[in-house]
Amino acid sequence: MVNLDELLVGKDPERTCTYSSVITAETALTVAPIYKLNDDCLGKVLENFINESTTLYQCILVNRSWCKAAIPLLWSNPFEYLKIQKYDHGWRLIRTYLNCLPDNEKHIVNKWILPSDLQKTLFDYPEFLKCLDTFGFQEAMTQWKRYHWKTIWERLGHFDLDKAIGDILFRRCNGLDSLYIIFFAYTQNIAYFEEPSNALTRLQTCKIIHDLQGRYYNYVENREQVTLVENFDIITKFAHNIKYLEIILPENRTRETGYQLAKLLKVQHNLEEFVVREFWNQADTNAIFSSLACQSQYLRSLSFIRLTHFHEKLAELLNSCPNLEILRFLEPDAHNYSKIPPLNCRLKNFCVWGKPMISQFVVIPDISFRLDIIRSIIETSSSTLKKLALGTFTEELCISVIQCINLKSLIIQAKEDISKTLPRYLSTSGLQQLTLFGRHEHYFNQNTIFEFSKSMPRSLYQLDLLLEILPKDLEVLFLNCDSPLKKISLYHQQNILEQNIPEFLTNYIGTLEHFIELRYLIDNKVLGEVYLEPILEALTVIPRIKIVLGKRHFYPYYFQDTGYF
Repeated sequence: MVNLDELLVGKDPERTCTYSSVITAETALTVAPIYKLNDDCLGKVLENFINESTTLYQCILVNRSWCKAAIPLLWSNPFEYLKIQKYDHGWRLIRTYLNCLPDNEKHIVNKWILPSDLQKTLFDYPEFLKCLDTFGFQEAMTQWKRYHWKTIWERLGHFDLDKAIGDILFRRCNGLDSLYIIFFAYTQNIAYFEEPSNALTRLQTCKIIHDLQGRYYNYVENREQVTLVENFDIITKFAHNIKYLEIILPENRTRETGYQLAKLLKVQHNLEEFVVREFWNQADTNAIFSSLACQSQYLRSLSFIRLTHFHEKLAELLNSCPNLEILRFLEPDAHNYSKIPPLNCRLKNFCVWGKPMISQFVVIPDISFRLDIIRSIIETSSSTLKKLALGTFTEELCISVIQCINLKSLIIQAKEDISKTLPRYLSTSGLQQLTLFGRHEHYFNQNTIFEFSKSMPRSLYQLDLLLEILPKDLEVLFLNCDSPLKKISLYHQQNILEQNIPEFLTNYIGTLEHFIELRYLIDNKVLGEVYLEPILEALTVIPRIKIVLGKRHFYPYYFQDTGYF
């Protein structure tokens, strides 16, 4: 976290002490005058704390200049905190925005809905809005209505309060940077707001996401289908400069939504990142990938979730993107393949991974994807690839990975025995992170554990063994590993106390000069078991240990930049 004092004045305790001993108090002000930061500089400084609301709240109390600089940052994304279920003060946001209504609408509110004295605000808060989250907006409106339900419940028919607040946000903001349309039981239709061109013309980040926090509905069978299409229409009409676009919707085989997505992609000028879950009718696949090809010169990252059809247009797209660095296929279930031309990619980050099982870490993702396509992408990216995550790893793929001379991070789950090929690759690699999922016998056994350990490269600083390994094999692995490890992850098993492993790990960590953290991962299925308590108590003697309980806390360590978790 940035220290505000140091950032503003470059405070150096030693220099201050020396300086004070030479200059007297009477001459200090004339020799070293204190200059006041102008408003622009102060605003740039406070932007470093855009995600630290507590710091910004303190800043508004300093003086008028600091208040003017901090308020726009605090109100740039006011609905963000409403994603947290414990935060129940959204009604206060609406109360503030009510005070920003035009005088004629204030009169309607006072007459028909909530008799009150709406005051003129010190700031025009709607003009500071940069990020609108429709879930947060609707949550705030619901909280306000619930807070005043005794007074307003029978009077809401006289005035569309949701639209009135949405209108002033769209009409008076200086242009949104980000728009998140979250579909749940009821979703606000932004197409009804006034002057969408003012709000959407500068839009750079757009997310249209279904099923936040596990809520479910079938939007094909209710008015949400209409809302979805109208929102697509209004964004397509006004937002042509989107750089990050994420569309996560459930399967919908009606033709209209796929057509809307193709139109939205076609009108963009410089789309750089695209994340999508396949929801369209397969008849629209050709049109969607053809529209996406219009962005080929700008695309840097592509992520496809639950892709069922590897279309020849997708292969042509991958070959036509000179700046594409990141490609991800998450939960692929591709059974249909067109005639695929030879692939020619230059990726830095490539991921093919299935959906992890809910109750355990040692996952067996259900991946249906042609290995020859994976191998082709790896081989054509061999000189540029730096990070590789494969949920299905074979000896054939391991041979292809040997060509990747610049690979730094390898996350794999072996589906067959690679105990002979993997050490050959490791001994010549420059890996910095190695993460292994699945069955330990696919990587090593009692006869090959020594060779596997000795093959660890000197460049490796993070080793994650997310598999069951015998305590005696664990000792052999670490005792013969020459890598200067800084981070280690181990998967929980009941026999962890055998061979006095806590004492062994304590001693081993003591030999590592720059060691940072040992993560011990306990999956959901054993939480609360009686035998777990003495194990956790025994592990507390290990220095720098961090016990991670449950999948939700675990996966962000390894997939935080995949666009998946």
